Amino acid sequence: MCLRRRVAAAQRAGRGRGDEWAAAVDGLRSRGLIADGGADDLALTDAGRELRQSVEDRTDALAEPAYRVLGEDGCARLAEVARPLSRAVVDAGLLNLKATPTVG
Repeated sequence: MCLRRRVAAAQRAGRGRGDEWAAAVDGLRSRGLIADGGADDLALTDAGRELRQSVEDRTDALAEPAYRVLGEDGCARLAEVARPLSRAVVDAGLLNLKATPTVG
């Protein structure tokens, strides 16, 4: 399973299904992506940081053409209109920020 699916599954599992969350974290640890530690310690290893950066770089490269079409003003407007939606998602607890592995 790719990292993006694992993280999404882990985040869903982190909302009440402790055994699935633990299994997802253990899977990431066994791949050397998350440092050894407690269930709440989700510090990325060097390998985890490298993989995360490669996913970010690839995502940026794939998204760039769409943003290029919008131009600078269009991107600013998109950020402006999307901000309330993203805030609502976070405020509603639909994005578990505590379940996101830390970079440092």
